[in-house]
Amino acid sequence: MEQYGSPARRPEDQLATLKGLGLNKMNRRREVEDTPSVRGMLTKVDTWVRIVTRSNAPSRAVFEMVAAIFGREAGSRHAAQRDQR
Repeated sequence: MEQYGSPARRPEDQLATLKGLGLNKMNRRREVEDTPSVRGMLTKVDTWVRIVTRSNAPSRAVFEMVAAIFGREAGSRHAAQRDQR
């Protein structure tokens, strides 16, 4: 994962979450295990953190993680809306 947003003027609990993930400065990258607690932390700070892979090409694991966090596959917003009709 990579932090791309500034933590300036953010609530203390969100700053603590960024530090818990090993991110507290812009453009930092960290590799973490895919656990429920990490997913919860990512959900809390998802406006400043993006999931990247070593080669920057999305792997199947990344798509599965996105699907687990947001309840849908990456890039399938319209398909999810169509399925609800």
